[in-house]
Amino acid sequence: MDYAAYVASLNSGRNAEFINEWFTEDCVVDGGGMPAHGREAFIAQLDVIRDGVREYARPQRIAQAGDTLFAELDVDFIAERDRPDFPMGPLRAGETLTIHCHVVYTLRDGKVAGMHNMFWQPGYGVTRQGAPALQPA
Repeated sequence: MDYAAYVASLNSGRNAEFINEWFTEDCVVDGGGMPAHGREAFIAQLDVIRDGVREYARPQRIAQAGDTLFAELDVDFIAERDRPDFPMGPLRAGETLTIHCHVVYTLRDGKVAGMHNMFWQPGYGVTRQGAPALQPA
């Protein structure tokens, strides 16, 4: 998997295009109490999360062995409007909330068939400047 291209697509904000390009039709996304089964459910989930909020993933480390890929990321959520109901915590227009997370991907034929997210409370363990992703050997 070309993880740099994946992150660029994720960061584009084009939810349906990103998911249709990178995820299998029957993908399973879990973690954080918001599971999604299938592309349509995941698109709907991202549409809610990203409503009025831009999301930017900053890879810190990645490793891949066969069809399993691990990524450590800092993810910035930047509010374009007030989002008191934002799932990670209330946001006001112009505010940024950053979370540190680990993601384990299960790949099938170069696409994500499974994605398990684990994340910490906002601000915990994040880097402010970002770091270049460590490419798999």
